[in-house]
Amino acid sequence: MDSPCHDVVGRVWRALGLPLYVPVLIFGAGAVKAVIEGGVAGPALAVSPPDYQMGDSYRILYVHVPSAILAQSVFIAMALSSAVFLVWKIKVADMAASVMAPFGAAMTFLGLFSGSLWGVPTWGTWDARLTSMLIQLFLYIGVIALRGAMAGYQDARSGQALRKVIAVAQQRLAATRETTGSASTPR
Repeated sequence: MDSPCHDVVGRVWRALGLPLYVPVLIFGAGAVKAVIEGGVAGPALAVSPPDYQMGDSYRILYVHVPSAILAQSVFIAMALSSAVFLVWKIKVADMAASVMAPFGAAMTFLGLFSGSLWGVPTWGTWDARLTSMLIQLFLYIGVIALRGAMAGYQDARSGQALRKVIAVAQQRLAATRETTGSASTPR
């Protein structure tokens, strides 16, 4: 049985007159691009010279920065999707927000893990930004747990969406407090 989302996408696709093999070509080209970039980035990472201040530990940043940016971007996208669901009651927005949460939690964990591997040798201590990422991980886990606990209830979707929007507001306030506090500098 097709969902309403598939029906809308199918109608738009037919209205544009695009052949059905176009998505396969697009995703195939993306996969080929990812393999090529991975094949180039791996050796480049191995042969890049050490940084004059941080030594070899800076290579962790090649993993940490993209995962942290992606984790925070997914967090905001999840909140925007939840806000769309709250305002216009579009079920696809709610489904998108629920799918984003596990991926965002994984990226947050990767950013937190790589940040702690890099931050402690570089800064000498656990940084406030890592604490912010830990709070974000707890918020992701809370969203996932709330979704799982209220899976059978139709009215619970609005409460879950509202919690996601509030979670982003809490996270942004925590990040603002961090940036207005004392600035960390490398040793």
